[in-house]
Amino acid sequence: MNAWAKSGGGLQAAKRAETLMEQLIDLYKQSAASANGPDEALKPNAAAYTCVLDAYARSGGGKVASESAERWLDIMERDEGVFPNVQSYTAVINAISRSGEPDAATKAEFLLRKMKFPDNLAYSCVIHAWAKANAPNAASRAETLLNELDEMAQKKTQRNHRRLRPPDEITHAAVIHAYEKSNDPLLAAQRSNVILQRIVDMELDPRVLNRGKNKLDVWIFNDVINLWSKSGSTNATSQVEDILFTMEHLNHNPDFPNRKSRFTPNSATYTFVIDTWVNSDKPEAGENALRILSRMEEHGVEPNARTLSSIIEALSKSGGKSSEAEPLLRKMIQMNQDGDTSATPDVRTFTKLINTICGEADAIDRSMGLLDYMRELSDSGDNINVRPNNVAYNSVLNCLAKSKEKRSAQLAEKLLQQMEEQAAAGDDAAKPDHITYSSLISTWTNSREDGALERAQEILRQMEELYDAGNEDMKTNTILHNQILHAIVESGEVDAAERAQELLNKMEQQFADGESAVEPDLLSYTTVCSAWAKCRQRGSADKAEKLLRHVEQLAISKGGDILPDQAIYITVINGLARSKDRGSQKQAEDLLNEMEELYKNGRTSLKPNIHLYNTVINGWASSGDPAQATKALSLYTHLKSLYDAGDKEMKPNIFTYNWVICASAHNRGDEDERKHAFSIALDMFKEIHNREDLFPNSYTYSFFIKACGCCLPRGEERENIITGAFELCRHRGQASKEVLYQLDKAYPKYVQQLLNMTDDEDSADSTLLSTEDIPQEWSRNVRKRPVSHQINN
Repeated sequence: MNAWAKSGGGLQAAKRAETLMEQLIDLYKQSAASANGPDEALKPNAAAYTCVLDAYARSGGGKVASESAERWLDIMERDEGVFPNVQSYTAVINAISRSGEPDAATKAEFLLRKMKFPDNLAYSCVIHAWAKANAPNAASRAETLLNELDEMAQKKTQRNHRRLRPPDEITHAAVIHAYEKSNDPLLAAQRSNVILQRIVDMELDPRVLNRGKNKLDVWIFNDVINLWSKSGSTNATSQVEDILFTMEHLNHNPDFPNRKSRFTPNSATYTFVIDTWVNSDKPEAGENALRILSRMEEHGVEPNARTLSSIIEALSKSGGKSSEAEPLLRKMIQMNQDGDTSATPDVRTFTKLINTICGEADAIDRSMGLLDYMRELSDSGDNINVRPNNVAYNSVLNCLAKSKEKRSAQLAEKLLQQMEEQAAAGDDAAKPDHITYSSLISTWTNSREDGALERAQEILRQMEELYDAGNEDMKTNTILHNQILHAIVESGEVDAAERAQELLNKMEQQFADGESAVEPDLLSYTTVCSAWAKCRQRGSADKAEKLLRHVEQLAISKGGDILPDQAIYITVINGLARSKDRGSQKQAEDLLNEMEELYKNGRTSLKPNIHLYNTVINGWASSGDPAQATKALSLYTHLKSLYDAGDKEMKPNIFTYNWVICASAHNRGDEDERKHAFSIALDMFKEIHNREDLFPNSYTYSFFIKACGCCLPRGEERENIITGAFELCRHRGQASKEVLYQLDKAYPKYVQQLLNMTDDEDSADSTLLSTEDIPQEWSRNVRKRPVSHQINN
């Protein structure tokens, strides 16, 4: 029986051992029935039973072997005078653990608990059974048994009975393999890391150095690195680099020269480390992937195609790294052609690289070049997996849309034609989809070509026609319509506002007819408000405000994302403040006050900012209203009160003061009104120069000198004030062209003095005074005219 058990004959050998055992039992029973009584020499003992159990354990017979071993153990336990020993139980545990049955681990552990003095093999078999199990608690059970075995071996307890040794590397590895199947990737990585460290400690322990068998190789390290790469942990990258360092340390430790071949990091090791950087989504993933590649090559390990594929992916997630990725892709393809198929580039590989290129200066030529390369590889048969599909085409279209080069739109049209031709030839994977047309619309709306807006609208209509014809993928949406709306507004055409309003009306009607995908959102309304606000036609700003009121009503009836935000209020207020319509500045101020009230009542996102107050003050400055200076001063006073009350964001700045002065300078009232306006301008001018945190600029002096010319009667007082203001101006280096222009209008004789002109000279030429006619020092601090200070003189 023992011979059959160890013969390696599989299940057949086990059955032969079983037959011999049955014959022995029959012989014993026959002897018991004889007149002389039972022949005890024929009675099956524990060793005989164990031979049968061992035969089934070694047979690899799966479920049959397991059931047979359990049946014979049951017979053995019921046989009077025969007691299963350690080898008996261990053999059955071994058979059960190899059965592949769902409850194998549970059964094996049950038998382990029945043993009085279990040995290492028994524990190892049960741990391996749990490692193979698919139960949720399999890995934790395996680790619990591993720790139990290690603790008992260390303590040499009575239960240990001096039979147990610390678990070997293979048993530790089984627990790691159990965690590889865990549904908790982070826990799996953390626990496997602990177990791996125990394996490393064993390797560095001279007491176990020469045990000679059950030694692991580099793959147990690779397995743990791979677990970390999939863990989602924020410190996964540092963990895997620590493991890599440990491997290199073990490999080059002079105290253990024989370990070198076992612990040399291989290409998979470095690749898994790079994978971890890829999965980290950290912006520095690309540069670290390249660093690992250099480290790999320094250690004499050649990267394979799989390694390069991972590096390319890392670079694709790190902006501006396409120049490093493209040569790697071409090298990877060459490896494939030379027989290395560990990783073969596909459309996804190329697409990621194209996405990385997007936004770079040469994005168009490089992305188009990669697309041509894909066609070349697929058409030649070198790699049919890189035949461009609509995902690849769409990535190039995205590059074209972002480039804003004039040629982009025509190139996009050619790509669309290629996609249609490829699809017509039977390649459905290249069929243009919703993203294709969306990108094409973006390319045209960003294009500076003539007729770009019309072509974008034509594409939108084409999508609608395809959808009506049954192509569900061509369903248009709010985003596409918003792109068209934005393009209309940016076109600067005279009828831009009307066209934008027409498209918005169409969207509202389509939504009312049940097309929910084109429901106008807040951006839609804000864009059209912007169109009306920018329009200089009479009543256009009023239309912007009416559209805002429409949105407010929608918010009351629908709520949600349509609630007017700060952007739409600012848009409308800007339009009203700059409008030439009578009363529009008051509307702007009323709307500003409304925002302030809404903010006080809990709409915190609607808090007006200092720039918005300045816009309304600017509006009053150019309004021509008799009370414009008073209105501007009132807003300034309100701002100052808010600031004094603790709202530090509302501190009046130089623009605030300048626009109040400007409002005074544009006064067209009677003598008393002009006098009052000038007093406001003078107060502002003085405060600017008295405050250390305010720095007057060229507009301060330009507006103030204009106020002097418009509000003060001719005479010595006016001349003295203008002279004093210009002295301050030139000392501060703020004598701009605008300052000189206002100076010439308000006090031309002073300009003559500056030019050292005599009464006999032609004073008409004094109007040609420019910054080139004065010392450079006087205009040294003049800055380019900002948009926020542009106003008609």
